[in-house]
Amino acid sequence: MLSQWDVIVIGAGPSGMSAAGMAAKIGLQVLVVDEQPSPGGQIYKNITGKNAGQRFHDDELSDGTAVINGFFNQENICYYPNTVVWFIEKGRILCSMEGKKKEFKGIHIVVATGAMERPVPFRGWTLPGVMTAGSADLLHKSSGVLPHGPVVIAGNGPLLEKIQMTLHQRGVEIAAVADMSSKVKQAASLIHIPKALGDMSFLFKGAMMKKENLFSRVKTVSQVTGIRAEGEGAFEKLVLSTKRGDCSHFRGKTLLYHQGVIPRTHITKTLNVEHAWDRRQRYWYPKTDRYGATNVSGVHVVGDGAFVHGAAASVCKGELAALDIALQMGCICVEERKNLEKNIRSKYRKSLCTRDFIDGWFAPSKDIFHVDDDVTVCRCEGGSAGDIRNAVLEGCLNVNDIKIRTRCGMGPCQGRMCSSALSEIAARAAGVSPETMEPLKSRSPIRPIPFGEACSIAEEPLPN
Repeated sequence: MLSQWDVIVIGAGPSGMSAAGMAAKIGLQVLVVDEQPSPGGQIYKNITGKNAGQRFHDDELSDGTAVINGFFNQENICYYPNTVVWFIEKGRILCSMEGKKKEFKGIHIVVATGAMERPVPFRGWTLPGVMTAGSADLLHKSSGVLPHGPVVIAGNGPLLEKIQMTLHQRGVEIAAVADMSSKVKQAASLIHIPKALGDMSFLFKGAMMKKENLFSRVKTVSQVTGIRAEGEGAFEKLVLSTKRGDCSHFRGKTLLYHQGVIPRTHITKTLNVEHAWDRRQRYWYPKTDRYGATNVSGVHVVGDGAFVHGAAASVCKGELAALDIALQMGCICVEERKNLEKNIRSKYRKSLCTRDFIDGWFAPSKDIFHVDDDVTVCRCEGGSAGDIRNAVLEGCLNVNDIKIRTRCGMGPCQGRMCSSALSEIAARAAGVSPETMEPLKSRSPIRPIPFGEACSIAEEPLPN
């Protein structure tokens, strides 16, 4: 076992695998750690498992298999699945592996932790039977499990179209779809259609998905502005209101909710990487250069963890970061990097052709966080929207001060489930934009670990 790696890659999704594969191909010694039992990340979860053809669409299976094969075909890669990174600093990580602490050192660290669904609180979101659309998609990919019908689908985002199509094809009853997208924003996004035509295959796939969903004749309610889940001990009914002032309800056993995806930023915040606020997608993302390099030397961020662009773009981001690291390590010269990245840049530009259109069409509304005071925001600590607003009234104008005042973000999830809502609710109460408030800080341990494992840091030597 090496005492120091050339590159440590955190995450074995599309971007992490491509970064590791390219770096190893050039001759660097690469360590890849990932908390999942198999490579693929969220989008290609368990794609190497049995009956993958029954759980993935043909294009997903082809693309995912190609990336994974390129990853496994490199000799200079050491891959550790089921490994959770809980401490990180420049050049060093601490992991939990089979209940034991492991320490690894690397000259360069590539953060490839991907994206997560944006958690959005609403009345009843803690009821059993209420889950995110992404969770349902991952359950199906990983084990073929499907939600109990009738299913009600609500929210805004391209994943809703996909999950509706998947459930319909698998014979799951869909009671209704509550569409919370904005017709105004969709109309404004049409200006990006000429650029989007640069990736006709992507547009065609989306059009066919939409067509199939329309032909399924599932009841769809558009311009939905508010929802609440009701039930005695479990989800039974979704009540919704629309822009037209209508109010209706749909019964079901499962509610799937989705409001887009956001970058996972806990590791980058812990490393003190500079972040920026995206006004259209309404999330914080780490600032990087065109190769994924951050303001912290030796740290690159790739894939959707840098900015949500999708799987194809993530592969390109990973490869570009690897080339930049190889240049810094003296393995290639500037001219070689320039030649090697030409084809990658071409694929990357094509993968971004539809992004302005897609991001505009499914742009989230700031009103999705406008909930009543008694709605729970922090599921770990029980903090409510009213607690956050009261903290602002008492003079807390910084989300980290509000965290101390309300305990929102102090639970085991370390703010993963409430940081977006905390920022949006606090900013609205203060009458400012979320970008004027610094993002919620993160500290190690990044993930919960047994206290005894944390205490073993000074006792266990480096692997050899």
